[in-house]
Amino acid sequence: MLTGVLMAFAGLVFALTDAVWLLLAAAFIGVISPGGGDVGSSLALEQAAMAETVRPVHRTAVFASGNLVASAASALGALAAGVPTLMHRWGSEFSMRIA
Repeated sequence: MLTGVLMAFAGLVFALTDAVWLLLAAAFIGVISPGGGDVGSSLALEQAAMAETVRPVHRTAVFASGNLVASAASALGALAAGVPTLMHRWGSEFSMRIA
């Protein structure tokens, strides 16, 4: 849960500032990855926690479910990144405030 909070904090910093040193600190602390994949220290911690809390017979299903949810969230995030451009092409005034 802590890693999720750190990632959310890093996202807020990225959205609200343009100071390079703050962006670098947020990227390091929040484990912002350029590829959108699940990397960094949080991946190892999550996998270790799952391995300890799930019975051995269910581990494969739990790891597969976690990877599926992470991939789906990454795909939805990539799709959402194009929404302001689509709104701009359709002439929405709201998109001008976003972009």
